[in-house]
Order: sequence, then structure tokens, then C-alpha cells
Amino acid sequence: MSDGLFDAWRNLEERAREIIRSDRRYAETDFLIQLLAFPSFEPFVSWEISRRSADSSRQGYFALRTEWNRPFDEERLRTPLTQIRNGQHPVPTIEMEEFDLTDEYVATLIGSIRDVSIPPFPEPGPFGIDGTSYEFYFHESFASARYAWWVEPPASWKPLGDIFRETLGYLNGIRREMG
Repeated sequence: MSDGLFDAWRNLEERAREIIRSDRRYAETDFLIQLLAFPSFEPFVSWEISRRSADSSRQGYFALRTEWNRPFDEERLRTPLTQIRNGQHPVPTIEMEEFDLTDEYVATLIGSIRDVSIPPFPEPGPFGIDGTSYEFYFHESFASARYAWWVEPPASWKPLGDIFRETLGYLNGIRREMG
């Protein structure tokens, strides 16, 4: 891979990470939770859980799944012609899907998160280059917290990592059911 192509790819990857990380606070919603996965060689994915506000025409909770279509963008940058067509700073291909959630599920999830007690500054964990980085972000009114780890959460964050993994499994299950 040429230096120019490598730089273009790194810029595209970093731009995709920024887009995936930024929450989509819609005017008629209250953002609550975000789960992020940044694998080294697969699409980046974000799940956001929000509540529709009382002013919204639709009520209740929903999850918004946002994914960087990494394979498509890899193919776009593979040939010189598509590189020229997409310019020096191509825009990442982002796909989004929305799924309704029950009030009971979200209340249970928030209760589980509130019951976790973890140190804000954990012991050192593993490190590496390849693998998946995760982030768990919470927002309520004027308070928020973001926890991030690589591959596995630090031992003292295991309860939070377990909730993350269970929530991700549940949300992916809903997506599979919806086809």
C-alpha cells in the first residue's frame, strides 16, 4: 500500500470512528446510553439507546444502530480510479437502523448500570494493536461517564463489561429477529 493510500485509509478510518462515536441527539429524543465497538478489521458499530420525548409523535425507547461499512470503503479505495472519483478525503459510508425497545427492558438495563460500583481509575489492563476497543457511555441530564477498554475490561470493571456484553447480545438479537 502506498504512503498516500495508507494515509487516506487512516484518515477515513479516523473519520469513521468520530462519526460512530458522536451520538445522534435528535430534537425529540433524550439520549441515555451508547455502546461502541471498534474492531481492527471489521466494521465499527455504535448502539445508542434513547427515549423519545413527550413532544414526539412516537413514544417510548428505541435503539439506533450505526455502522461504518468498512468492506465497502475498502473496496472504494482499492483501485486508482475509485480513489480519484472519491477525492483525497472520502466520506465514510455510514448505515443506520432503528429498533423499538420496551420500557421494561430499558428500566432494567438502567437499574443494572446504576447498581454497578467500579473504580474510576482501574488497574492496568492488557494492551495491543489488533483486537477490539469498546466504549460504554452514559448520559443523564447534566451528568455523563465514558468507560473504554481494549479486548476485555479491567478486572475491577468486569461487572460493567458483563452488562455491556449482555446488552450488545440483546440488541444484536433484536436486529436478527427483525431480519
